[in-house]
Amino acid sequence: MRIFIFALLLIASSQVLAAWGVSEKSVKNWDDEKLCQKLAALDLKEDDKAVAILQLEAINRGETTQKKCRAERYKVWTSEFRREDGEAGVMVASALKAAMELLAKRNFTLTRGWNDVWKRYGPNITYDLYTAACEKAPIEEEVYTNAVDYLDATYTGKDSKRWGENLRNNLYQYGTAFYDATLVMVTLSNDLCSEQASNYYRKISERNVLLNTTTHQQDVDAKFDTETSELVVKVTMGSDPVLTEKLGPVTALHYCKTGATNRYSVYFFIDEKLVFQDEYSVAAEERGVIKDCSGSVAKGSYEIPALIKNIVREGG
Repeated sequence: MRIFIFALLLIASSQVLAAWGVSEKSVKNWDDEKLCQKLAALDLKEDDKAVAILQLEAINRGETTQKKCRAERYKVWTSEFRREDGEAGVMVASALKAAMELLAKRNFTLTRGWNDVWKRYGPNITYDLYTAACEKAPIEEEVYTNAVDYLDATYTGKDSKRWGENLRNNLYQYGTAFYDATLVMVTLSNDLCSEQASNYYRKISERNVLLNTTTHQQDVDAKFDTETSELVVKVTMGSDPVLTEKLGPVTALHYCKTGATNRYSVYFFIDEKLVFQDEYSVAAEERGVIKDCSGSVAKGSYEIPALIKNIVREGG
């Protein structure tokens, strides 16, 4: 059975055009129905590149579109589960849907690096939580031990330690929601803990099912490795940039976060690969009466870095 992925935050390819006629530009002209149907269909076909583009477009359109796409995905998902595994598959699909909805209600927001830690430890965590729910036993800390040890060993630098802490919180948030939703479903139907359903949960765990159904928030603190693709940055940030600058062969994407003190970040790309990233500030007197940060991007202390100026000069 295919791996079901609703949103893949980290993808390897840097090209904007995906298979099946899906591109960042083309999907903007699709209505919600077409967008959601294509997202669900390509989810089944395991086209991670296209799914990432479609998911980003759904996020940009807002929660109403995301709800439509979740419903379409569940419809396709349930049909596939029933075809391959009968009613046991449908029961498990219903339980996963309940967990999905609970995650959304709790504003579950993914941190960069989630896909890596999920692939390594998510399947076992999912099955262990399902088993605990069926036994009506509390969640044991040992469920997360291997994943937490990995995060502690991987995110050791001063700048990266925060990402490790955020990922650890992601795991706990996911685990609690999945466990709570499964416990409710078990209470409603003991059949969910039958041998047939248990075997099906194990199959799901082995397939690396990713329950990722959340909206995203821009994080102006986000740091990316050089050569990261433009699409990966957009998907991780959770929305289109506030401003896109074209500087000869360089594309600059500006993001910001409105608050008591607005915050701004900018990412520079050549051939859709990251070459430089920076932060800047805009004084209150320069922002004027416009409170939203989008009204003051590329102002204040922002200036094109020397590296980028040299690239533009040589390329122009």
